[in-house]
Amino acid sequence: MSPGQQKKVELVGSFVASADLLLWDEPLNYLDIDAREAIEDVVLRDASTLVFVEHDAAFVDRVATQVVGLRPRSVGFQ
Repeated sequence: MSPGQQKKVELVGSFVASADLLLWDEPLNYLDIDAREAIEDVVLRDASTLVFVEHDAAFVDRVATQVVGLRPRSVGFQ
């Protein structure tokens, strides 16, 4: 399977599992526009709590009810 097909299978698996909380790391990687829109529709209809990391600002704007932004900080080595 292609990376996009694998990602679709993983996402569908998370939707059909009974869960109160979903944790996703960049769910839209490798997905085409149609798949992205379908995922967005399901997320907006579903009642589960979803915590995700995603770089697609349009997706975040459409589906997120709260956003936590992280900014880099310098880490010094001693």
